[in-house]
Amino acid sequence: MDRIDHLLQTAGKRIGLLLAAVTLVGAALMPATAEAAVQARTAASFVDSIGIDTHTSYSNTVYASRFPELKAKLAELGVRHVREDLVPGNSGQYTRLNELAGIGIKPTLIMGSPKNGISGLESLLSTATSKLKGIDALEGPNEYYASGSANWASEDAEYQRRLWELAKANPALSSLPILGPSTVFWENGELGDVSQWLDYGNIHPYPGGYPPEEYLQRHVEYATKSSGSKPVIATETGYHNAMNWTGDFPPTSEQASATYIPRIFLDYYENGVARTFLYELVNEQPDPGLTEREDNFGLLRNDLSEKPAFVALRNLIGILKDSGASSFAPGSLSFSVGGNTEKLHKVLLQKSDGTYYLALWRATSVWDPVKQVALNPGSAPVTVSFGQSIETVERFAPNSSSASLGSFSNPSSGVSLEVGPQVTILRIVPGGTATPVESEATPTPVESEPAPAPAPAPEEETKKPSHGKKRTRVTAWTTTTAASPGDAVVVRGEVESSEEQPHEVAIQAWEGGWRTVRRSAVSSSGTFGTRVRLKSRHGARVLRLRALAAAAPSAPVRVRLKG
Repeated sequence: MDRIDHLLQTAGKRIGLLLAAVTLVGAALMPATAEAAVQARTAASFVDSIGIDTHTSYSNTVYASRFPELKAKLAELGVRHVREDLVPGNSGQYTRLNELAGIGIKPTLIMGSPKNGISGLESLLSTATSKLKGIDALEGPNEYYASGSANWASEDAEYQRRLWELAKANPALSSLPILGPSTVFWENGELGDVSQWLDYGNIHPYPGGYPPEEYLQRHVEYATKSSGSKPVIATETGYHNAMNWTGDFPPTSEQASATYIPRIFLDYYENGVARTFLYELVNEQPDPGLTEREDNFGLLRNDLSEKPAFVALRNLIGILKDSGASSFAPGSLSFSVGGNTEKLHKVLLQKSDGTYYLALWRATSVWDPVKQVALNPGSAPVTVSFGQSIETVERFAPNSSSASLGSFSNPSSGVSLEVGPQVTILRIVPGGTATPVESEATPTPVESEPAPAPAPAPEEETKKPSHGKKRTRVTAWTTTTAASPGDAVVVRGEVESSEEQPHEVAIQAWEGGWRTVRRSAVSSSGTFGTRVRLKSRHGARVLRLRALAAAAPSAPVRVRLKG
């Protein structure tokens, strides 16, 4: 990770002010609303959105000296994606990455920087073609804005263009997704629009010791300056535990990191980030004094002992991994959450056996990065009510265990529980659950599904996709469900088709009939995204949006107009 000191000097102060400004007095007690059918996403897609940064090219670290043990730890953790720089001529790196690919853990490779020149890029592409197996994606320059070059933006853009053109012209690489150069929320310079030369934007939303939920959106918005409406991947984020570090970017305790890291993956998924890579797997060097931040980002300590965050993430993946059908059409669950819903987040997932998994947590702080002390925001009661018959509900707490911590009696009448800053997961088995039918769409082996906020139930006017042999399925969501007239919201989604993948979706608004207000290209992986300016017609206070591809519409998404 390169220096991000300037970023955090300014952003840390702003976040502190933001936290003070939004502090609420008393609990936000809200009665349960009427149960609504909430569209689930697949648990497998969430697990597939999790990645870890590694450095198998670092021959003077445990990544090389203890690689067999780290390989076993990665397998134990359950991640299937790693990300690192591809280093020219480093045969040890190629061997280690191929070993990981052999057990289903595939690399996203950073393809050098403008400092290497185009000949260096061509050499790296040749290496990727001839030396490596199972590559997930190719990535543009890493944090090149910090290179010191006065012309960093034009050099970065030109290198990205050449990466795109050379990779797409190579039959062995042309199908791989191309990630753009990494960007950060930084006021002192912009890369410019390079969206035509990438499939995914690239962000590094380090929270700087603060809760992850309060820090993501500014990075996603900033990324649009370079990647337009393309979906984004967070190729670095995380916390360091160098408790005696005295520079910028203050430390976060191991216990606080363990609370925040499961939330990072769920929150980013909830907000449409296609994949998130945590920086990093292991502390690169021994640092008994805990004075060097760059040596303390790992999920594992330098002696490979497990930090609490490793345990929490392993449990989260263990609870949600799905060994069943590789692709199926998830259903919807009729439920609502009432009680104290202050800062409450929720993500609904479904496994191929028909069971639902509802993740709940509060986006509260458990660590003061300025005073460097633990905070205890406590928990508060919520009630999950169901609008359908429920057979069983079990509770899981990834920070404690991967095993069920108990079940609720009479779940159909609702379940009450305490929810705090750590993730709680409810395993929900509907009455008469049947295993969902496998989707006829061919899953994309390289890229994960991007993660939406839960979509509303289909409206009456929504046409259902055909259930015949050929079918197209469209899912859409927005980055917000409440905005003022005239604001722009980002509409994202994905298309799954057993026919030829549609190249375009129409974004439509309901005005007594569906009217197309914007169009968006569909990526090779089936994802799309674009901005829509909200307009209130005839005094309507709720705007309904949907996406249409190959005559198949998504379920409508409601956006409430404020003011």
